[in-house]
Amino acid sequence: MITVFVLTLVFADGHQGGQIAYAEYKTKAECQQQGPVISTRYHQQGHPTTFYCQKTKRGPVKPISSAEQAELMKRYPMPEIVTP
Repeated sequence: MITVFVLTLVFADGHQGGQIAYAEYKTKAECQQQGPVISTRYHQQGHPTTFYCQKTKRGPVKPISSAEQAELMKRYPMPEIVTP
């Protein structure tokens, strides 16, 4: 397990559902440094924004075999791309 800090943006105007997990950082300092920068960008676009950094743990990503991937593709097929 690794520890990461998730930068979460909160929008006062309900933009993107009101809240999004924006990015993950290795340290709290990195997260707190980037929070105001990202919040300011959204605020300049007309979306009043604040942020918080939340400490969380992430487990290793389990690789899947090609057979498992093929089964998932059968179960959840990609939509066809239709061009006019």
